[in-house]
Amino acid sequence: VKSEHLLRNLSLVALATNEKGGSASLDLVILDVIQLLQLLLSTSEQMTSLFISLPESVAEKFTTNLLLRESTLLTLSSSSQVRKGLEELILRCPKLSLVSFSWLIKALDNIPYSKEYTSEFFSVLDSLVSGDILSTGSVSRLG
Repeated sequence: VKSEHLLRNLSLVALATNEKGGSASLDLVILDVIQLLQLLLSTSEQMTSLFISLPESVAEKFTTNLLLRESTLLTLSSSSQVRKGLEELILRCPKLSLVSFSWLIKALDNIPYSKEYTSEFFSVLDSLVSGDILSTGSVSRLG
């Protein structure tokens, strides 16, 4: 139960920070949360299952919202790092990769075609379709 609360609170911190808009310092907070989540999810499949099953679709919102984090002129680099960090998180956790695929497909309807910040979203989707996931520094195939 404590693990579930920790995963939920970390995710909610990142989501709340994401909603405040763009600033490089807020992006650093989100990056810290992503890195901490990556460490936690790498400890066991049970931890990943807890994250995926968080109530109120927290994991889905975390994944799709941060993967589509908008950049401003002032946060172009740091927002890109957030999206790349989340891309790595998804591709390093096989169980999360499998679940994320359906989340990303569902999110396709809400993506404006003219936005420049969608490259990481489509990169993750492409990797999931082709079955390529990251595992400790190498690329392996899903399934």
